[in-house]
Amino acid sequence: MKILLCLLSDQHVPNLLVVHSVKPDRLVLIETKGMNIKKAVDNFLNALKLGGLDYSNDKHEILKVEKENSMNEIQDKIKECYEKRASNEWIINLTGGTKPMVLGAFNFFKDKNVKMLYLAAANQKEILNLLEDKKEMEITHKTSVSEFLAGYGFEAKVGDTAWEKRGKKWFDFSKYIVLHCEDKEIIDYLAKFSNEKAQEKGMQLKNEPLHDIKFSEYMRNLFGIEMKGNMVTGNLDKHMCKFLAGRWLEVFLYNILNKYKEKLGIWDVHIELSIFANKNKLPNELDITFMKDQMLYLVECKTGGQLHDKEVNALYKTEAIKKQFGALKVKSIFATTSDNIIDDKKNIKEHIQNRARIYDCTILTRADIKELAEKLDKVKDEEFVDLINKKFGFEKKDFVKIESKPIQI
Repeated sequence: MKILLCLLSDQHVPNLLVVHSVKPDRLVLIETKGMNIKKAVDNFLNALKLGGLDYSNDKHEILKVEKENSMNEIQDKIKECYEKRASNEWIINLTGGTKPMVLGAFNFFKDKNVKMLYLAAANQKEILNLLEDKKEMEITHKTSVSEFLAGYGFEAKVGDTAWEKRGKKWFDFSKYIVLHCEDKEIIDYLAKFSNEKAQEKGMQLKNEPLHDIKFSEYMRNLFGIEMKGNMVTGNLDKHMCKFLAGRWLEVFLYNILNKYKEKLGIWDVHIELSIFANKNKLPNELDITFMKDQMLYLVECKTGGQLHDKEVNALYKTEAIKKQFGALKVKSIFATTSDNIIDDKKNIKEHIQNRARIYDCTILTRADIKELAEKLDKVKDEEFVDLINKKFGFEKKDFVKIESKPIQI
């Protein structure tokens, strides 16, 4: 029997990746009081189960530690467990836990001819064998959004799987709106769909003027709207109204990310994801989510003038959601067509850029989004992928130089 010992901590992904790579027959999990309060074992086992590995019931054992900084207690707990199964193959994962937990586990096993594994935070593509000072194995498992969130006690649900299908069907329309998102007639026309009633029950159009011919064609071909000259008539359901009210931006960005996901090195791309912390609480709705480098990415989309949010407090919302997870490896992207973030020189306002740096948030401006639409299908795939990498902040940088002057928030 192959037994893997893991030291539980706030960040579960390193342990999860090691379990998926080793695929042991049994897990031994060391849990402190703090981790017990956070239900670390339940959350970890749930995350593993979502990824296809079920270690519930008698396939795992929990070693409860009262004093997380006591090496002696940790060694005593391990000794008691080990002596019951000393003849089995033991593998020790030293990635998680506190330093005394790691030292306690190392000291106990250092003379017992076992593998001691470690997954470096800076390189989550390979697992190291510490005693032999070599790479033990490469990581092939790709943590899903659901697995990532489950380890922190959150449940992820796609709000409406049909939206991803609608998104593909309505992609060309979304691209057209992006290209014309500065056209006053189109902006004013889209604004009428932003009321709650339209997004809950739909809207009936009765001989309303619409002069943009291409826009009218999309409305007719996709939504079944009748055209008589420049007048439109017909019924729009709530999904169509949501799209016209602003979800067109989510649809556009979702589609380009999903289309080029292999070349971008991203996976598990979703639109309209609901995150539940507790079944009795209302969920957080996330516009676009995906994974890259075992890290969760959140994309928040805002369209229209956003006159009610002149200080761009939507950045605070994105940061609040990140903090709620308690996860270190979360990156946010704020995409907006609003002028609120732009100064007279068409640059992002300095205090907003500074705030985004503090939050480790990449901002996509209207100009950035339009450039993506303009170059889509007009340049080679490699060039377009490079553009996405640049705009979304995927490019690896050796360092970021920030001028040493007071930061305005």
